[in-house]
Amino acid sequence: MPVLVVAITVGAGAPAVAAAQRPVVSDPVVAAMGRDLGLTPEQVSPRLAKEAAGSRLEQRVRVETGAAFAGAWLDTDAELVVAVTDEAAAKAARAAGAKASVVRWSGERLAEVKRALDAKRTAPKTVTGWYVDEPGNSVVVTATDPGAADVRAFAGAAPQVRIVRAAAVPQLLHDVRGGDAYYFNGGSRCSIGFSVQGGYVTAGHCGVAGTATNGFNQVAQGTVQQSAFPGDDMAWVRTNANWTPQPLVNNYSGGSVTVRGSAEAAIGASVCRSGSTTGWRCGTILAKNETVNYPNGSVQGLTRTNACAEPGDSGGSWLTGDQAQGVTSGGSGNCSSGGVTYFQPVNEILQRYGLTLTVEAPPQPPTTPDSGSVTGDFNGDGKADVLSLYDYGNSTAGLWVFPGTAAGGDSASQPYRVWLSGAGAFTATNSKITAGDFNGDGKTDVLVLYDYGNSTTGLWVLPGTTARGDSASVPYRAWLSGAGGFTWANTKISAGDFTGDGKADVTAFYDYGASTTGLWIFPGTSATGDSASVPRRTWLSGAGGFTWANSKIATGDFTGDGKADVAALYDYGASTSGIWIFPGTPGSGDSASAPYRVWLSGAGGFTWSNTKIAAGDFTGDGKADVAAFYDYGASTSGLWIFPGTGAAGDSASVPRRTWLSGAGGFTWSNSKITAGDFTGDRKADVLALYDYGSATTGLWTFPGTSASGDSASQPYRAWLSGVGGWDWKRGAVT
Repeated sequence: MPVLVVAITVGAGAPAVAAAQRPVVSDPVVAAMGRDLGLTPEQVSPRLAKEAAGSRLEQRVRVETGAAFAGAWLDTDAELVVAVTDEAAAKAARAAGAKASVVRWSGERLAEVKRALDAKRTAPKTVTGWYVDEPGNSVVVTATDPGAADVRAFAGAAPQVRIVRAAAVPQLLHDVRGGDAYYFNGGSRCSIGFSVQGGYVTAGHCGVAGTATNGFNQVAQGTVQQSAFPGDDMAWVRTNANWTPQPLVNNYSGGSVTVRGSAEAAIGASVCRSGSTTGWRCGTILAKNETVNYPNGSVQGLTRTNACAEPGDSGGSWLTGDQAQGVTSGGSGNCSSGGVTYFQPVNEILQRYGLTLTVEAPPQPPTTPDSGSVTGDFNGDGKADVLSLYDYGNSTAGLWVFPGTAAGGDSASQPYRVWLSGAGAFTATNSKITAGDFNGDGKTDVLVLYDYGNSTTGLWVLPGTTARGDSASVPYRAWLSGAGGFTWANTKISAGDFTGDGKADVTAFYDYGASTTGLWIFPGTSATGDSASVPRRTWLSGAGGFTWANSKIATGDFTGDGKADVAALYDYGASTSGIWIFPGTPGSGDSASAPYRVWLSGAGGFTWSNTKIAAGDFTGDGKADVAAFYDYGASTSGLWIFPGTGAAGDSASVPRRTWLSGAGGFTWSNSKITAGDFTGDRKADVLALYDYGSATTGLWTFPGTSASGDSASQPYRAWLSGVGGWDWKRGAVT
């Protein structure tokens, strides 16, 4: 049985997986970057690491400078340069670690000018494309005859536009020549882009939906499922059982490059491509979101590069380091004289078709004791407590309570244990925890979804209590699935009174695969036994409608109607995020809790992977809000609040920032957050367990407030363990 070994069979994982600090680069990649970019072998890995850091910094500065942002790029030394329209924004950019340039036109104004060109129905044949030139603070129209009257008429009189001579008219690269490839329509050849679950992505001009494909060895391979051209240049092929997608790209030197993600690179970053005609070639990213005017029709949203390509390379892979960037569309020139080549960004393809890229599985963390923490009024005193399930190893677990308090100081919240399992009786790494008053007695209970293996799952309740000691909270089971009935690994859980009956329910977001997700409710009950809490489904997305891996969930009464809702922070890729609300309901059925969106960031405005969320009524207005702990890099963190609302629409919940640490003041990756009314003032607080290293951990409180501003929620520490007293690395907040 043949195995897929293709010119560009590539894997990439979920969009926007961050590159490593010092990427491991294969020898052929080093050689190609030396040939095409003039780098020595010693310069390649540091250069890629510096570019990755610059790309991350761009996302932070884009948010910090707001409407004054006018673009960003990496200079010849891979230093980030940010264009802004005023000196105050320039000062903020420099403070963040970037170079700054004050320019006349904002990024939004330049985008408006480009959109006006996009809106024109046709362009003269001598016009080859148009794009925003961020380093030049202008909109460039490229044409083979810049002085022609029709070219000038098309470009218009806007002062932001300039016309630049193009060397040649771009052509689609789908001609034939040997090498690893795929074939279609009786012998036409293109190159595979990146592996996805079930197949691969490629260029849209390489075949319409329904087109059959053969592999490099002319063995039947698959069928084009969806395709778009012109307008876009994207497609994906579902492969048959004879082909196995791998997270690899052919480096045309006898080996492969492993793909570990799809973090988008900045303008000015190095980029390499693989294709079945010219092999492995490198260059730099010159511009993004260019509209290219091919003879066959215009394509919008392409990325412009100075790497070369030739016919037959179409559809092939583009990478920066080990991060997937896009698939080859077309260009001008060749690999003898050089030229310009365009690629279709891969994250847009994944988002459009609901696909998941194939990446090399990340290394598994070491097997060490683990804990999880949630928040709720466990002892019934009117203040929320932080609750931590702690793993002692050897399948022994304990439950610790950090009591709520309005006091500050390193001993203000002194933890105590309320349960300890016997040796071998409870495996913490098989547990996902949440908290809520499940039995309706006025105290918060800890709820544990437990994995028995073989897709068999149970729900355990550790009841809230005022008592202390290793048997104070005796757990009991409230549900057990049949064998094969419920896969624990496919589940994300939270808790709240979803039905409005006065008891907290467990809400479970469930992954059915193929970007299909369901919402299950385990109703709160005071009964015990394996059928006490029989779950029901209240929503099911259509196939391809909702990608489970792109969601982070929290539960609270966001609408203020007395029922808890599930809020999902959703990743659209390209640093674009949205918040969806799944309203609480006592009903059942796959449409009972039909979701709606209450916020959508602009493109590049909010990076999902930089965010940790929790829910609670931080403002004290009776509606739960979403709190987002945000990573700006360089040990700088911020706290954003998305206010609860009964309204719908992409601007219904406009976020505001209530805290920003100084540079180096708070390391986001060292914090694990939860939320609850820790101080008893009827506003929820954000609680952060913080890692100081050497098994030393602190508990910080960010008090709830209705105010805004970077000092509105000034944190204070309520507990600090002794050195070696609490290993933060053994825990994970949910």
